[in-house]
Amino acid sequence: MEEHKYIDQIVRLILKSLEHPLSPGEKEKLDKWLSISKSNRAFMEKVKDENRLKKELDFFAAIDSKAAFEKMQSKTRKKQMPQFQNFGRYAAAAILILWIAAMGIWKYGMQESQKSAAQQEEIVQNDVLPGTDKARLILADGSVLPLQDLEEGLVNEEEGMQIVKIDQQVIYKLLEGDERKVPLTEYHTIEIPKGGKYQIVLSDGSKVWLNSATTLRYPSQFEKDRRHVVLNGEAYFEVSPDKQAPFTVEARGTVVKVLGTHFNIKAYENEPLTKTTLLEGSVEVGNQQRTQIIVPGQQAQVGEDVQVADVDSKEAVAWKNGYFLFNGTRLDDLLRQLERWYEIEVHFTGDLPQKHYSGTITKDTNLSQVLKMLELSGSIKFEIKNQKLYVMPSS
Repeated sequence: MEEHKYIDQIVRLILKSLEHPLSPGEKEKLDKWLSISKSNRAFMEKVKDENRLKKELDFFAAIDSKAAFEKMQSKTRKKQMPQFQNFGRYAAAAILILWIAAMGIWKYGMQESQKSAAQQEEIVQNDVLPGTDKARLILADGSVLPLQDLEEGLVNEEEGMQIVKIDQQVIYKLLEGDERKVPLTEYHTIEIPKGGKYQIVLSDGSKVWLNSATTLRYPSQFEKDRRHVVLNGEAYFEVSPDKQAPFTVEARGTVVKVLGTHFNIKAYENEPLTKTTLLEGSVEVGNQQRTQIIVPGQQAQVGEDVQVADVDSKEAVAWKNGYFLFNGTRLDDLLRQLERWYEIEVHFTGDLPQKHYSGTITKDTNLSQVLKMLELSGSIKFEIKNQKLYVMPSS
């Protein structure tokens, strides 16, 4: 049986199984395909996840939609894509993606058992898994605790305070009834590598979500009238209210002052501006020359000056909620996000096309799948090799 006819049947069975029961013969054929490899089973689970599939289809639909759709149609015509009747453009896009993905997965699954160990290693090297919860905690005495390797429970204890790991977050707990005995100069640091994320609850109860390639420096216990932390990277803060002790974040020359609020700060060294986005409350943002108070739904961009604009705050905190959310995002900005999350090095060949992208995709997606969607826009192609992503103009 020709390859495309076999895949045609599998795709039809998958689509049918999502809405109607399969006959015993159909179920046997689909089960046989699922048994070929873990990739086939993982693909089936992904298709059954309606919310995830919709988000990825939304992403596909938003990438230079007309050109991408026509390009995918052209590809499928060459492979004799079966015709499906009575489907709108959005549903047709779903089927096209499903068919192409199934074709690729089937090829991989059928050949998987025939690959040598070296060939299988090359396949792994030519894709990159998404990031995970990982961080290292550096105590005042220089001790380093790799949090992802530690069991849950107590990880360190100081006079009047415990440090506990629970559900992929590190929590500072002040012991009731104890007077402060730890010197105020004792600072701790939590470092999130590329390809990582983590959460921390500070000694005052403030919660911080930390993105990839981020460092947060903070006192193990805050002073009674001052709470000050230093950020390099990106973090989302939910600050516990305390009128007697204002909370300040210092980030690459930007200082954010709050009493109690929810906000996101993006302050990477390789980004042109520091961006503070407010979700709740009120904050004062500034540099040495100027300060500006912003309200929920606004973003302060700080460089040599302070600029304030209304924004969609969902975009700023999408990373915290497990998504990439692009809204007219430039390609260079998008690639920096991929570089941090997938722990890769990005190398350019020639000039980057002036493309902008809009859409949403889950952050638990392998890098190769993200790149396939981006390539549909035309003008650009990618190659992954040994944790390096090569970006080239499309010929």
